[in-house]
Amino acid sequence: MFRKTLLLILPLSLFGCFTTHLNTYESTPGLDSLVSSAEHSLPLNVINPSPDVSRGFQFLLGIIPTSRVFTEDLEAIVTSRLRFHAGSAGYGLTTHDKSPINRPRLIVNISDAKINGYDLLFIRRPSASVTLEGSLFNQSGLVSSCLESGTHSELSKFAFESDLIHALEEAADQAARRLTSCLGFGADLNAQSIREGAP
Repeated sequence: MFRKTLLLILPLSLFGCFTTHLNTYESTPGLDSLVSSAEHSLPLNVINPSPDVSRGFQFLLGIIPTSRVFTEDLEAIVTSRLRFHAGSAGYGLTTHDKSPINRPRLIVNISDAKINGYDLLFIRRPSASVTLEGSLFNQSGLVSSCLESGTHSELSKFAFESDLIHALEEAADQAARRLTSCLGFGADLNAQSIREGAP
């Protein structure tokens, strides 16, 4: 009986026939207040070029893929972390902005994102990585651009949905912090550059 069950599970596992959907993200408390109190305001556009693709797997015994991982909240997570770190530096990033495209703005492309959960028999290891490419524009054109990544991995009793989301949030937070720092948020020179050419 055990052998028959094993022979049934293994082929399904190898093709990752099952799915895990991460869609329970909650926005950071106080984020809107932080953004609204910022000294500078800047439109933000976050682009997720592959919103419907699988971002990774849950692995049985650390090597057998049993479930493909999807996340509908990746863009929201990245947007939230960018707004937090830019807001902490005095820049309020606004979304759903309808100002002309040639106005100052930050455009961030989600270049890559991976979320995996490894079942290591007695413990599990959720793991995530996020890569962001950001371009900062003023009215005259490109001011600066950066490519930054963040990773997070930890050992836990489980690698279920909440653990995978936590790993993804931590990786996105690290990438967003590095990206805003690389682009120069909070520096006087950067603020002046953004305002150049604006009426």
